[in-house]
Amino acid sequence: MHDVLDNMYMLEMGGRDIRLQDMDISQSNAVTALIVFELFAIFLALTVAVALSRSIACNS
Repeated sequence: MHDVLDNMYMLEMGGRDIRLQDMDISQSNAVTALIVFELFAIFLALTVAVALSRSIACNS
């Protein structure tokens, strides 16, 4: 999907825009940060789920 957007942007700008490289770098950094954040959120949710299930199992 990322490549499709880049190709569309290049077609729109006629493939002559130098700023495309800067935009691509900042976009990839944002995407990487988002992926790391998502993985951390999933890990946190799993940790909370395991802790809750263990406390419920211990109480019963």
